Amino acid sequence: MSFYQSKRRAFGFEPNTNMNITALVDVLLVTLIIFMLVSPTLEHGIDVQLPAAQPYKLSAPAKPVVVSLAKSGGMFWNSASVTEVQLRARLREAAGANPETQVIVRGDAGIAYGELIRVLDLVRGAGLVNIGLATQNPGG
Repeated sequence: MSFYQSKRRAFGFEPNTNMNITALVDVLLVTLIIFMLVSPTLEHGIDVQLPAAQPYKLSAPAKPVVVSLAKSGGMFWNSASVTEVQLRARLREAAGANPETQVIVRGDAGIAYGELIRVLDLVRGAGLVNIGLATQNPGG
């Protein structure tokens, strides 16, 4: 037993084996504050002289077209009854005005699946690809 070991035991000193992380937390918080203060200035990046151009005007999204198929076999454009020829003409007209026009197909649950597919083919054939199928919530 060395001299220092005997003195530690005699006076009740034991080595402190716990790590003191207070200084570490202080350094981390100061680093965080520095980062928070510096980061807004980093967003600007490189100074670039941008060319002038006319602003691009976004058109308002068109109101979606609703094509309904009744159980009785009738077809409806929004709420107006149409024949297949009229439906085809209106779909082409809508595609000509805006090819991104949204078409919502509402088919009665009792119609034949083939009838629904035929109407979807009419819509796609007119050049409209933004098609949605309307359903109802199972709860009501």
